[in-house]
Amino acid sequence: MHDPCFRLHWVDKLDLAVLALVVLVALLLHCDRPAYAGPGLTLLAAEDVPYNGHDLLQIVAHKAVAGKYGKVPRWKLDWYKRVIDRGLTVQGRCKLTYFGPFDPPRMYGGPWAYPNRHRVRLGPDHAAANREVPTGSIVWTRYGLRVVVDRGGAVTLANTQPGESANLDFWWHHDLGTHHQEPYALLRRGW
Repeated sequence: MHDPCFRLHWVDKLDLAVLALVVLVALLLHCDRPAYAGPGLTLLAAEDVPYNGHDLLQIVAHKAVAGKYGKVPRWKLDWYKRVIDRGLTVQGRCKLTYFGPFDPPRMYGGPWAYPNRHRVRLGPDHAAANREVPTGSIVWTRYGLRVVVDRGGAVTLANTQPGESANLDFWWHHDLGTHHQEPYALLRRGW
């Protein structure tokens, strides 16, 4: 004799497995979208900001101040306003890489940085840069504004291509690969 409860449990387990698979696929599709930035981050896909001869930094700053990217953290909004007021523009091209929770901690020194001997937990507001960019600098790419809290290691000018004047390594929640010839601006040099 078959126990009707056993069959019910088997069907429930199958339904649960199908539901889990659907949720997993939905999460994977959501994370692979290039325009996903997470709370408080400004990530711009190239198609979001058409480059038509105007300065990309100025276009992004005007959109951020106008609220086109949703809620932007206050310190970033203040910097975008300075960009507009001072007429700051893209300064060059850089090599841009990413580090974060997807990397083994020993690869980038763990979840902490020590700018000016203060312990800082690394997160979406932080970057590493080549030694020529002082700690405390504010840098911009189309992936947003960051404060440089670490320098050196593999992040050197020797690892760039011709035409790139900086090597930046942004904290991000997942790996976005390596980008060459990425427009960037150094908005503040050091603390």
